Formats: sequence, structure tokens, C-alpha cells
Amino acid sequence: NTSDLIALRLKQIARRESDIGKAIDKLNHERAKSTAAKNARKVPQVPLAPGTLVLVHQTWLDNQHGNKGKLRWAGPYVVRNIVDGRFYTLMELDGTVMKGAFAADRVKQFFQR
Repeated sequence: NTSDLIALRLKQIARRESDIGKAIDKLNHERAKSTAAKNARKVPQVPLAPGTLVLVHQTWLDNQHGNKGKLRWAGPYVVRNIVDGRFYTLMELDGTVMKGAFAADRVKQFFQR
């Protein structure tokens, strides 16, 4: 009957704010849990000491077409020093200093076979 349906709808409208609050709390909790899980999976990057052999990623190849088989890592180079904890100045194996600094996410340690 119509009066029962109207009464049920009024109860739903009255509960709406508390339901939205519960949904927001649950969403925020799940987001925090997901962020914590992702951060736990991250491997912290330890700074490379001066004198370490490294390779440098050639990022310009990522935006070029037709370079599917090209080598994306150049080197090996030697770490000369660390700038601001996020950049490396490098030098060639013969001691020639390379121009500019390279971001830490473009550099990885080189292991000889």
C-alpha cells in the first residue's frame, strides 16, 4: 500500500546521511590500507657510492618510433659524486667527466660478469 511505501522511503531518507558517512569512512580506510601495502612493496633505493660502476637509461629512446631493438642502457660509467641525494655526476672509465647530472631513477648499478 502507498502509505507503507512512503514510510519506508522516509526511513531511507533519514538513514542517508549516516550511510554516506559510513561509506566515506570505509573508503578512506581502504585507501589508507592500499597505500600502506604499496609503500611496503617499494624497495628503497640506496645511494650509490662514488666509484661505483653504473649504467644510464637513455630515456630519449622511449619517445622514438622504430627503436624497438635498441639498447636502452648506456655505460658503464663511474659515479663521481652525489648531488642533493637525487642526482649523480658521472665520468667515463678513462676519467673524463660527463656534462650534467643524471637523475637517480635513470641510473642503476652495473655488475660485471
